Amino acid sequence: RIEAAIVRCRLEGRDRYRRHLARCRVGDDDLGAALVRSGFALSYEGGYDREEGRARADKAGLWAGTFTDPAEWRREHGIGYRS
Repeated sequence: RIEAAIVRCRLEGRDRYRRHLARCRVGDDDLGAALVRSGFALSYEGGYDREEGRARADKAGLWAGTFTDPAEWRREHGIGYRS
């Protein structure tokens, strides 16, 4: 998808942990949306909920089997984000 292509990223703010958030594109293709839609990434803070719903419905990638959402696992084990 990105081989020999120009990838352009635009910072779009920060998350609750003050990490930079960006959207990266190749042409009109949003790479984050493509990863979530393919089931290779999860939506973060609602950014790609529609794409995640599609991946779930299609049982794509992660959704083909069972797994524990990493954020849920960290909550269950008392592990928070550390900057």
